[in-house]
Amino acid sequence: MAMEAKLRKIGTSKGVIIPKAFIDELALGETVEMSLVDGSLVLKPKRKVREGWGDGPVLELTDEDKAWLDANLLDRQDDLSDPDWD
Repeated sequence: MAMEAKLRKIGTSKGVIIPKAFIDELALGETVEMSLVDGSLVLKPKRKVREGWGDGPVLELTDEDKAWLDANLLDRQDDLSDPDWD
């Protein structure tokens, strides 16, 4: 979808009114990311740092992975019994 818009003076800068249809389509909030790409101004919705991370596929742990996670790594008394570690 393409649309023509006029630049409006805002203080010493200029701005563009973003049509509601674009705002709804992109789910824009109060902040956007703005960049220049190949001579074009690109606006993207600003997302929270980890937003959407929980939406991906869930990694299943193998039995070996679970054993490593459950292991008591401080169970080795031979390394801990000698107070002179130098």
